[in-house]
Amino acid sequence: MPRYKERRAVAVIGKWLSEYLPEVRMLSPGTIESYGKALQLYHAYLKETGGPGGVERLGRDGLLAAGMDNFDATHVAGFVGWLRTTRGNGTRTIEQRLAAIRSFLEYAAITDLACSALLVQAQKVRVGKRDPDRLVGHMSERAWEAVISQPRLPKRTEHRNWTFMVLMYEIAGRNSEIIGLRVRDLVIDGNEPRVYVTGKGNKAGVVPIRKSVANIMHDYMSRFHPEGRPDDPLFYVIRGGERCRMSPDCSEAFVRRYGELARDACPEVPERVHPHLVRHTRSMHLKEAGMTDEELALFLRHSGTGTVRVYAQASATAKRKTLDRANGKDPCVPIEHGSWEGDEEMIRQLLNPGR
Repeated sequence: MPRYKERRAVAVIGKWLSEYLPEVRMLSPGTIESYGKALQLYHAYLKETGGPGGVERLGRDGLLAAGMDNFDATHVAGFVGWLRTTRGNGTRTIEQRLAAIRSFLEYAAITDLACSALLVQAQKVRVGKRDPDRLVGHMSERAWEAVISQPRLPKRTEHRNWTFMVLMYEIAGRNSEIIGLRVRDLVIDGNEPRVYVTGKGNKAGVVPIRKSVANIMHDYMSRFHPEGRPDDPLFYVIRGGERCRMSPDCSEAFVRRYGELARDACPEVPERVHPHLVRHTRSMHLKEAGMTDEELALFLRHSGTGTVRVYAQASATAKRKTLDRANGKDPCVPIEHGSWEGDEEMIRQLLNPGR
């Protein structure tokens, strides 16, 4: 394998993201963004650990110093373990990150046959069986109220962040879905306020919102979009005097920060609050409010009910644990009727316990 200085991984990653995935694989922007996130995490893993050998240059620069040899089975397996133990990711999330790494190595093998061995190694890395008893991560209603109350609305950016989270919770939106919204996607006039959402695989959907949330969006629009230009990003940052789409890192950062602030006031807030946790939280609250699997699947823009059944299982498991705590010790097992029939001495003792 060539030396890392001759074969930097970042050069291959750039072409994979900008050319191969959109032009050859023709993947949606949301999927490409998800794949890019996996490589960002791989970069974080290398910087934090230096890889399995604790290499100094990797611990300092991550992927900026990494060659393709840093995608061998040892490193990829270390990444999988880091996702599980350090970041607390579940099996499904780890599988998605690993799929992105394998996709990258598939492209690397196409461009250079010397990388084929890396792909073969990565394909042998296993995540492990899914834990059927693992609860879907979510926040209680009290914890969510603590998080959503953290932004200080008079400040412009705080107003934007608060509205972002309100809408994300309202429609159980993915981070990419909320970031991708444009002014034209929001309909808040009339009797049926709604949001047009583009989800995974460029699938379009319409999600209704409550009148109270529509009023919140009215206030936001009057402050951030007074001219109402339809193609402007709904939630934006200013770069070079232009309104630009917010990055996933930006929304993740302020959601995480509000979670950390909320935990001081409410111990129920999880250790790590992130945008997808908001989606899970809304889904669980709807399920616990009585929404059926079919209704929830439609609301979440899923193609079937199989995916959403995990919310029913998690809800039932959480309720069972709550009952166990509330009930204390198990109830006494009743004596079988007739066990003392014909036993006069037993009957006498039962009738006269003081003797």
